[in-house]
Amino acid sequence: MEKAKQYTPPIVLRVCEFSPEGPILDGSLVDDAQVNIAATEQKVETHDFSDSGFNHNWQ
Repeated sequence: MEKAKQYTPPIVLRVCEFSPEGPILDGSLVDDAQVNIAATEQKVETHDFSDSGFNHNWQ
């Protein structure tokens, strides 16, 4: 009969403190005056599925 492997829980080997000298997310801030985003238009299609020709029964 094969024995189950014994579970060994994880342990903390070393604790390191993190003390940044500057703001962590400082580089992620974006100045709105420097960013120019241009969007393009997308065509919108309208479909009417209330017609009896539409088959909604999948087989």
